[in-house]
Amino acid sequence: MTDCLLAFLPDPVICLGQKLEPYSLAHEMALRRHGSRFLDAGENPGGGGWATELYLAVYLCCHRWPELQDELARPDFTQRIADWRKQFGETEADPIADEFSRFMAYLKAGHECPDYEVMPILGRSLVTPGAPMPVVLLQALCGELHLSMDEAMNLPLPAAHWMYLGRLERNGRIRISSNLSASLHSALAKKAAEFGMVLQRYDAEPDHPPAPPH
Repeated sequence: MTDCLLAFLPDPVICLGQKLEPYSLAHEMALRRHGSRFLDAGENPGGGGWATELYLAVYLCCHRWPELQDELARPDFTQRIADWRKQFGETEADPIADEFSRFMAYLKAGHECPDYEVMPILGRSLVTPGAPMPVVLLQALCGELHLSMDEAMNLPLPAAHWMYLGRLERNGRIRISSNLSASLHSALAKKAAEFGMVLQRYDAEPDHPPAPPH
């Protein structure tokens, strides 16, 4: 169950002396809004311009929604980051490599998503959403699970994935594979085999079952 618990209760992270908020939809959208190269970077970014990228990314990720909105709306937003960077006092490493690694680990943990398999449903095909994933998650969290916009935007992104996929599993569309379910299934299957039994799983019926085939 560790993967699920970490999704809702992530480890605290401090980078460039700032405590980062749990990585959320707000941070994902803010980083993409500013074209952050960290979202498409490899394991060890570096070189020209990366220090500026890191300070911007850390500044964005140490705020929660809607405070993040207020920061982005400030006319002196860029200057505030420059002043903070000057205050922090960089070394010649500009900044130290450890800070890069720490932030990349934070991003990686923030994009964790449970494994799942798609369950075939008679008479219905699975359509891949055309909307960006943040929009799909917001629609599910606010429209179906009735979270407020602030709650949805501040929810750790891995937790948002768990809640979205958990609803799909409840509707019989997918089956989530977690560390806990895998270990329990293995233990129960072994015990059932001792009695000559085969372990089976019965999924909940979808909220809107498909019409029978003609």
